[in-house]
Amino acid sequence: MFAPVMPEHINSLPAETIQTCGISLKKAVYIKEIASSIVDGSLDLAQLQTMPW
Repeated sequence: MFAPVMPEHINSLPAETIQTCGISLKKAVYIKEIASSIVDGSLDLAQLQTMPW
């Protein structure tokens, strides 16, 4: 259901489907929003390593 675990795939799932793995709907929405941000380019995971603490 969740494979492959890639932002594009997670973004295509409804939050309710993500919720079926045992998390709250709010957390599922957060996961979906993060995946969406990665897909649309507003979140670059590679830059996280270079960000200051």
